[in-house]
Amino acid sequence: VYNAFNREIDDNSILRYVQGGNSTEGLDLVPAVGVKVNDYLALGANLNMSYARFDLQPVSGFPTINVPDSESRNDSSGAGIGADAGLLFKPRTGTLVGLNYRGSVRYKLSGTSTLYA
Repeated sequence: VYNAFNREIDDNSILRYVQGGNSTEGLDLVPAVGVKVNDYLALGANLNMSYARFDLQPVSGFPTINVPDSESRNDSSGAGIGADAGLLFKPRTGTLVGLNYRGSVRYKLSGTSTLYA
């Protein structure tokens, strides 16, 4: 997600600390399967395979107490995996009751950080 709003900020504006450059990219692959067990019950499950990349470029400093601005670049990427499962119950015609469990996706990230003083 790229935010191009207010990119021309004055060098002395306080907004430069909250308006650093940030970029997030993600790709998800979700194969799923569903099975109708009988006229009253259906089961489903899927696997969440995900890749993410983050590029964060914050600005920090305290010029009012003579601590100059510094910038950093934090670039990381990694993959994660999770799963979901659900069931759909039909107790009578016109009534459906569904339950779903959504497992978390845990990412293993690695990357670099560089500080520009």
